[in-house]
Amino acid sequence: MSFTDNFIKPLALSTIPLFLGSLIFVGVIESYKDESTLKLKILEEYFKPSREISSACLKTQNELYLQYPMYSSSLRLFSEEMTHLIDNPSLNSNAEYEIILKTLAENHFESAKKLKDLQEKVEICKVQAFHSLEILSLVSGTFDEFTELSKSRAGALNSAYETRSIESKENTSNVKITDMQTLMRGIATTNLASIKGQNEFKQKMADILPFIERYSEIMSRTETQMYKSEGEFYSKARAAASTQISNKFKGGFLAWLF
Repeated sequence: MSFTDNFIKPLALSTIPLFLGSLIFVGVIESYKDESTLKLKILEEYFKPSREISSACLKTQNELYLQYPMYSSSLRLFSEEMTHLIDNPSLNSNAEYEIILKTLAENHFESAKKLKDLQEKVEICKVQAFHSLEILSLVSGTFDEFTELSKSRAGALNSAYETRSIESKENTSNVKITDMQTLMRGIATTNLASIKGQNEFKQKMADILPFIERYSEIMSRTETQMYKSEGEFYSKARAAASTQISNKFKGGFLAWLF
């Protein structure tokens, strides 16, 4: 192995983050010579926004893991009421019951849409929160701590994803994807005007609901794991930056150089 591989590359890799952090902070110092103004600048433009972004993301994650069981529950409720209607034909002439069924169907569609929207929002906000904390770590001189915390975070998230993958495969181990797709399409195209179609609908819903409910439980539980991991990561990263900022200002501007 060459001298470059042994010494130069590791030195460069360890120096670049610190150099970037120094550039950011030097730029701030040039504009704010007064220590109290500088501290306010860091808190207002780096620490506070990072806290707000991460807190908002946790709130969205919280909504997401709560939405999974709501999604499957809304489908279960609609299915049960449809079954009740099929078992009690006299309700077909009840206009109020028709309104109830329509409302339940709309609630499920809204629940499905909300779930999809929350999934997309969480993916975006997690990237934003991580980026904001990374910048804060560079400005505050806590990039090493941030890197270690990031490794722990990655390990926890990977563990949750692995659990999700294994349990999801187990949930559908006895069913092929094509069978599931056929089942779902069959429900959508069932002719409920005939007794045969009504019985088919009841059977198909009975077949598919356990898979969906198990899926929702797996997703909600693993999303809760990730929510807790992210919360711990955000909290520790901010705490490290906060402590460093406080310590540095006790020694004045020169403390930032050492």
